[in-house]
Amino acid sequence: MYFRWAAAFNRAFANIVLRAASSPNDENDRTGFLNRAFKRVYAIRRVGKRLKAWHRPTY
Repeated sequence: MYFRWAAAFNRAFANIVLRAASSPNDENDRTGFLNRAFKRVYAIRRVGKRLKAWHRPTY
């Protein structure tokens, strides 16, 4: 990148996002925030999919 501050921002942002989206590879690794949040968000999506399969106009 042309500007050092932009490169530093890019590195910092990438580190934060990658850490938040991490998934464990062994028992000592931690799960990132985005993966933990997605578990709850996907539960809501499953309800929507069930509703769509049951009665599409209601969906």
